[in-house]
Order: sequence, then structure tokens, then C-alpha cells
Amino acid sequence: MSRLKEQAALLKAVAHPVRLEILDLLTHGETCVQDAQELLDVSQPNLSQHLAILKKAGLADCRIEGPKRCYFLCRPTLVMNLMSLLSMENE
Repeated sequence: MSRLKEQAALLKAVAHPVRLEILDLLTHGETCVQDAQELLDVSQPNLSQHLAILKKAGLADCRIEGPKRCYFLCRPTLVMNLMSLLSMENE
């Protein structure tokens, strides 16, 4: 896949309000699905779908701790820069 196609796929993965909320949440550290669900006020199945998209895009990954799945950023600098860039739009 060309670099531009990879970049377009990455932008497509983040181009949803819930996924942006998830990424913002993960910039503060690892978060388990149950905690994220409560903080973001989305259903567990919906949250899992969004997390799967972020995982497939290589932005997030998870570790399993007993019955819990805890997610973290794979590319924290990229995500933090993206979130910073998006927040500048509101200035």
C-alpha cells in the first residue's frame, strides 16, 4: 500500500466523533473497556466496534487482564499531535 493510501486509511479510522473521544481518553493512559464505556456513555458493543477499528489502524492495542481488556495507544506521539492539531482548529 502506498504511503498516501496508508495515511488516508489512518485518517478514515479517526474520522468519527466516538473514535476521537476514545483516542483523547487514551492520551491520558491505558483504559479498560468498562471504564471507557462509563466515561464515554456508549454501549459496550458500539465501543468494541470502534476500538477494533482503532486497533486495525495500528493506533491502539489491548492487553488482557483476566476478564478485562485494557487499551493503550500504539502511536502516542502521533495521536497527541493529531489531537493538538484538532484542538487548534477551535482557536
